[in-house]
Amino acid sequence: MAGKTKIPYTPDFGRVPDEMIPRPMLTADIINTFLNDTSGKRVRIVTGTRGSGKTVFAESVCRQIQNEKSWISAFLNPERDMLRDLAAALCGRKNLKEMFTAAKINLSAFGLGPQIKGVQPETDPEAALAKMLGTLKRRRKKVLITVDGASNNSSTKLLISALQGFMQKDLPVYLLLTGLYDHVRSLQGQETLTCLHHIPLIPLTPLNTGRMEESYARVFGLDSGTALEMARQTKGYAVAFQALGYFTWKNRKEPERAVAETRQYLEEYVYERIWSDLSAEDRRVLYGIANTPDGSVASIREYLQESSNRFTPYRTRLIRKGIINGDSYGVVRFELPLFDEFVLKNYPPE
Repeated sequence: MAGKTKIPYTPDFGRVPDEMIPRPMLTADIINTFLNDTSGKRVRIVTGTRGSGKTVFAESVCRQIQNEKSWISAFLNPERDMLRDLAAALCGRKNLKEMFTAAKINLSAFGLGPQIKGVQPETDPEAALAKMLGTLKRRRKKVLITVDGASNNSSTKLLISALQGFMQKDLPVYLLLTGLYDHVRSLQGQETLTCLHHIPLIPLTPLNTGRMEESYARVFGLDSGTALEMARQTKGYAVAFQALGYFTWKNRKEPERAVAETRQYLEEYVYERIWSDLSAEDRRVLYGIANTPDGSVASIREYLQESSNRFTPYRTRLIRKGIINGDSYGVVRFELPLFDEFVLKNYPPE
């Protein structure tokens, strides 16, 4: 019996779908910055709201840089002991493990290598990594470390502190961080993590409309007009693009049901989490925006009875969080599809 055809879209977080929209310019910019290494820029930070595609983007960078002959990439989980995980990732490559053994780095205490006669086992993972990286430097190797979903927790701070020391010793380490705006800013505010200070945050922009249209048209056999309408409904929001594709696949003959299930998915699995992370004042400002159809800042301020000085910080913060768009002068719009309707339903007027 033939197996079921695999659905090419998936709204599940962290999974790389078969149908995905690349961000070639941003990917190339980050990779070229690391490869050229002429400006001393060894850290790059990418931010985006939940569901914006940070994990898929980070994995894409890792895969591409891994194709470079002298590069090694390690993708780390910020909820684990990342120093040990980095050592394990390096030793997980047979050629590197043999290289470290030949350099007489005794990693047996971590279960990562054999006992070496006459050499004390390394017991401090940071000291062990410094020796491992020194060995890689002599072999002209470089290591890209990616932390996806970084937050201001102890594991992340310990890793970055260690990498900062390695960079000061000119060891070949490079860091790509992805995370929510607030989490990354909290990390940058740590006084001792100076390698993060003054690093500009790179926001993930919406997916390319033309590429989304092409994907929907090809997968579902649609005319360009129908596929374009689907693409526009998502506003380039990565999880919405995947969810609409997924539910359209499941409901090919019922496009209205596909849209309804996409809305439900976004509300229950994405927007409720985004909403819960917002302050009461942020929610109030979003409610004012949702009640102002023309999106003009003047009309929103009038609705909220706010001065320009008081409204501007909220506007700036919500733009940086990726929730609203302020590209047009004097106007703001919701960046996320159907989020205005979600706000109206979840912030009843007093």
